[in-house]
Amino acid sequence: MERLLDTVFQYVLDWITKAKPGTLRLRLAATLKEQARRFLTDARNVKLFQDLSEHEKMLADRVRVDSYERGIRTHIRPGDVVVDLGTGTGILSMFAARVARKVYAIDHSAMIDVASHIARANGVTNIEFIRSNSRKFTPPEKVDVILHEQIGNDLFDENMVENVTDLRDRILKPGGRIVPDQFELYLEPVKLRDESSIPFIWQMKLHGIDFACVRSIQDGADALPRRWDMRWVDPLEADFLLCQPEPICQLELSSVRTQDLPTSLDLTKTVVRGGRMDGLLIYTKVIFDESRQFDTRMAPSWGKRLLRFPVRTYQAGETIRLRIQIPDIRAVKTWDIQLD
Repeated sequence: MERLLDTVFQYVLDWITKAKPGTLRLRLAATLKEQARRFLTDARNVKLFQDLSEHEKMLADRVRVDSYERGIRTHIRPGDVVVDLGTGTGILSMFAARVARKVYAIDHSAMIDVASHIARANGVTNIEFIRSNSRKFTPPEKVDVILHEQIGNDLFDENMVENVTDLRDRILKPGGRIVPDQFELYLEPVKLRDESSIPFIWQMKLHGIDFACVRSIQDGADALPRRWDMRWVDPLEADFLLCQPEPICQLELSSVRTQDLPTSLDLTKTVVRGGRMDGLLIYTKVIFDESRQFDTRMAPSWGKRLLRFPVRTYQAGETIRLRIQIPDIRAVKTWDIQLD
């Protein structure tokens, strides 16, 4: 099935490249491409999040769970009607149900049955569990709060903006609230601990064997990596950030539109702590309000993506310049990043 979908997706891409600007064919091809991407993302998420082991990691993440419990306790009011988007095991719905009059818990995977079972076992009766894609869900009443945890490893890669704003525009009361509402995305130069640092192969020289020659063939036809690559790192592998963290993107779901998201960035960062730069670390800050926020850099249930660059050393006071083209902010693999 995935191979068939990839073939269709490639056909659509070919169709787009052959279409002339401004033509109906180009607009139709772009629509088909977006529908195919959305379908693939939904299918991937259904498969991933009906695995109990994924939920075990999230439930064991005290940074995540405790932050959400505090945020829900603060921002959901007695008598509220709440929609919990992507409820999973239902833990956020059950937090909300302690105060809210009614909670609609939505999930498009079989995990919804597990969530319902957990709620019954805990004596929670004011949650209605609904197996549905959120885009097909319309409650019989407008709601006071959209509660969600649609935060991908790279913030946008679980369709957070599209899913939440769709519900916002269709079912949220005027003056209704989104919990959490504010987010910041970071892309920070990082030094890893020495034992976790992995240079590119052409930077290695081991016991008299020099691998520098590999660089001359890295752009060949044999699928060698391009000038930067990616890997996942554990939070404990990071030693320190070289620069003062500054978000590359800030948004409020209560007002954002997809066309507001950046398509290119030019960044100049000043090194405040000199050392080896092993790459750029992506993480997110989640903001419930001024005093209730957390970032995913130390939260274990989110993967930490490292964008690798050739290892180099910076001194305090030096600048790091980045130029980033962002064809699709939801897919970091499409980003084109130029360093210095």
